[in-house]
Formats: sequence, structure tokens, C-alpha cells
Amino acid sequence: MPKEARHDSHLRRFEHSRALDAALRPFVQKRSPETTHAVLGELRRRGALRAALAGRDERGLAPILNFVGRHVGDPRFSELAIEVAGEILGQGSFFYIHVLQ
Repeated sequence: MPKEARHDSHLRRFEHSRALDAALRPFVQKRSPETTHAVLGELRRRGALRAALAGRDERGLAPILNFVGRHVGDPRFSELAIEVAGEILGQGSFFYIHVLQ
């Protein structure tokens, strides 16, 4: 039986910020951006995306912005990447509704 991934373990325990940190580790982002996208999507589905992003300084936001910047042009990731960018900018759903519609 394969070992459970760190982000899955954190999600199961509702440790949303830690799950996001685990999914944003450089080798996870580069080898499997789909995993990072899935964790961000799960946080959005749970209504925990804002909480997982909250309280981060520049150093904590750098991996998120790196992922968003790298994948915003990819149709598989663009919708969620724009939503995450909006949350970081503090405009949240206003940004998402008005820019994407």
C-alpha cells in the first residue's frame, strides 16, 4: 500500500495551510502541477482557500505567485490561477466575477 501524500494527510486533518504548503513544494509543483491545482481546487471547494492564503508574508506568498505566474496561461489551470491571484490581491470574488465574465 503506497504511503499517503503529505497534502492528502493535511487535508484529511483539515490543516489547510499545511496542505497548501505541501502542494507548493518545488518538486511537487514541477513534477506534478496537477497535484498543486487539485489541492487549490479542493481548498476552494471547502471554502478554505482564503484561510489557507491568509497570514502569509512575502516569503510565504512567493511559491503561490510562482505557481500562478507559471500556469495562468495554461487552459487547464487558468481559471483557478486567476481566482487565487484575486484572493492574494484582496479583491476575491469581485475580481473573479468582473474580470472573467
